Amino acid sequence: MSDAEPYLTRLTTRLLDGIERLPVEVRERNTTYLLEAQNPDGGFSGRESQVTAAWLADAVDAGQIRWVLTDSSGGGMPTDSRVGSKDVMTAVQNTCKKVSAVSGLYDCQGSTAALRAAS
Repeated sequence: MSDAEPYLTRLTTRLLDGIERLPVEVRERNTTYLLEAQNPDGGFSGRESQVTAAWLADAVDAGQIRWVLTDSSGGGMPTDSRVGSKDVMTAVQNTCKKVSAVSGLYDCQGSTAALRAAS
């Protein structure tokens, strides 16, 4: 993979590499969820809002989120312009456990108190 490849190609390669390392039951559960949530046009419904480390901590506590993929250079994803997104990604990098097998991937399970403190 080279930096000359488009961003989305590099992101897809990173995601696939990481997904292949997850247990089969985790992959199947997440695949089912995504397929059920996807609209007929291929997109997903929802609303864009301000993200915070406290919101992320709540989602981790509820079992909705465990893994967070950040930009390995130390910030949010380049195309994520939501208010607070870069602050949340910094909190993830400072409080969650780095997964050495995948660049920029963090395991936030068990890190909710630290995430809330980072708010």
